[in-house]
Amino acid sequence: MMVPELRHPGAAIIVPVYDTTGAMFAEHARSAEMAGADVVEWRLDYLVGSHASRSLADAVEAIPEVLATTRLPLMLTLRTAGQGGEADISPGHYGVMLAELLDMLVHAKVEPTRVMLDVEFSNPSATSLARRAQELGFMVVLSQAELAGTPDCDMLEMELEELLEVPGVIAHLAVTARGDEDVQHLLEATRAVRGRYDRPIIAVAMGPEGLRSKREGYRYGSAAAWASIDWGQGLLPGQISVEELLRAFAECAE
Repeated sequence: MMVPELRHPGAAIIVPVYDTTGAMFAEHARSAEMAGADVVEWRLDYLVGSHASRSLADAVEAIPEVLATTRLPLMLTLRTAGQGGEADISPGHYGVMLAELLDMLVHAKVEPTRVMLDVEFSNPSATSLARRAQELGFMVVLSQAELAGTPDCDMLEMELEELLEVPGVIAHLAVTARGDEDVQHLLEATRAVRGRYDRPIIAVAMGPEGLRSKREGYRYGSAAAWASIDWGQGLLPGQISVEELLRAFAECAE
């Protein structure tokens, strides 16, 4: 993972931010760092939403300021509706928007070693987008989400290996857990694949039943976990606070 040396035991902590303006994102990125995050993720799909023509230029303009005021690397994610996000756009439009985002980042002289780009593996342009981002110096998180449930261990291992077939990417697999057995399947698959590949893997089980994957995933080889900050709206079921996750990591390390 492209993160500074961790200040805590366990995995890197990624805090998602759903802001629709650069100023709000900059403020929340600094708050995330103070709370103990290691990476701040800007969910750009909340900015774009169903209005695919809305420009990403304002978002990109804010990034240099954020990088100047926080030590944290940034993850930029444009999550489509088909993968559980807010961007109701076609696969073709997604590819165009990510290509435009890369061009904007270069034009804005954003330091690529501080930025990770999420690329959805299900998109037909995923491999070429990942290669282009890497050529420009950006780290790529190649992501796949199983929204309907959790496949069996063999299928999970196969999915992780397919992600890792793309050179140099961080493989990110998210599943929807219906119970602890699903979580255990994901953890076991992560450990098996991590033992065969010297590459970063992020494996997360979503939903209230998946919390154990965030607390214990690093013990099976997962490089990161998502945690949230309550900015006055409360946490949703299945979310874990940064404070609680740090406490869980410390307890596991004892």
